[in-house]
Formats: sequence, C-alpha cells, structure tokens
Amino acid sequence: MIEWIKYDPENPPELNVTCLVLTGIRPVTAFLDVDETGTLLWLNSDSAEMISGVTHYAVIHLPGSARP
Repeated sequence: MIEWIKYDPENPPELNVTCLVLTGIRPVTAFLDVDETGTLLWLNSDSAEMISGVTHYAVIHLPGSARP
C-alpha cells in the first residue's frame, strides 16, 4: 500500500529524495530541490524538468533499503 502524504510547502519532505508524486494527471517520480532564489521545486526524476501542481507525494522505499 502506498502511504500518500499531502504536500505542504511549509512542511516539505527531505530534499533530493526520490518520491512518487501526484499532480492530477498521472503519478511520476520526482524529487524536491531548491533553486537559486530559495524556491522549492519538484523536478522530474527522468528529465529534471519542473513539475507543477503536486498535491501528494510518497517516499519510495526500495526493497532492502533503509527506511527513514
């Protein structure tokens, strides 16, 4: 089961951790980063393109990896 967390920019997840994110279109893998102005940006894990409209995220835990 995927544990979805509502995205709150005031309480963001850890930076540069791959997550599954929902935007209302389809789930994609992405990570949260900060630009040169300090703005939080979700970036597509495959293309590093910015993703807008993220409503929920789930941290991806691969088999054998340590959980946070």
